[in-house]
Amino acid sequence: MVVGRIAYDGSLFHGFARQKHTNRTIETRLMQALKAVGIGEKILYAGRTDAKVHAFGQVVAFRAQDFWQMHELKSHLNRLLKNEVFFKSLRRTSDDFHPRFCASSRMYRYLIFTSTPTPFLNNYALFANPDLTRLNEALALFHGEIDLEFFHKTGSNQTNTIRQFFRSFAYKHKDFIVICIEASGFLRASVRLIVSACLAYARSEIKIEQVLAQIKAQKRIITNPVSPNGLYLSRVRYSGKFI
Repeated sequence: MVVGRIAYDGSLFHGFARQKHTNRTIETRLMQALKAVGIGEKILYAGRTDAKVHAFGQVVAFRAQDFWQMHELKSHLNRLLKNEVFFKSLRRTSDDFHPRFCASSRMYRYLIFTSTPTPFLNNYALFANPDLTRLNEALALFHGEIDLEFFHKTGSNQTNTIRQFFRSFAYKHKDFIVICIEASGFLRASVRLIVSACLAYARSEIKIEQVLAQIKAQKRIITNPVSPNGLYLSRVRYSGKFI
């Protein structure tokens, strides 16, 4: 099994997974590039990012012939993908590796630009200037075992909505606020709904008790996820056995 870490600009695609009505998905572009070098195997991946969501730490895996040297295969694929998708690394791993089921955690980052809005960041950040202290107060609630029953959109196809959260925090870097959320896994749009709820509290639109009530699946307060433009799948962690 070959495993690779990839980055991509989500604004160029309609999401990660293949779709019937369009070829503009990350999975389709990867399959086209692999087919061009004689690899027709199924692609496995750590998670399906939605339309407009970016990644610089997505993990994919596929089977490739034994004669391939990884540095040569990486070079061929990146040339074919034309910087729309980019392989940051490529290596062989054990045959029982699966980028989704073997992952111990996934980290997402959300970028907020706090200075004067610019069209050059429209696809890559949210324009806002929330209170950082209040934002971290709300994010701190997302730690330990969390039921995402009220923090996901339909289409998740999951009967178990409980996930283990390892850290959730925000920090200021120059003109950006960066939100980091790491958990064992997420449901569809979970991160965007969490960010939306925390931003609502940071803007004093809701009370901290209301955020807590939604976490406890007592009452839905925030139902509209924040824009996908500022969301990045930044890292997927595994045990040393695999990657």
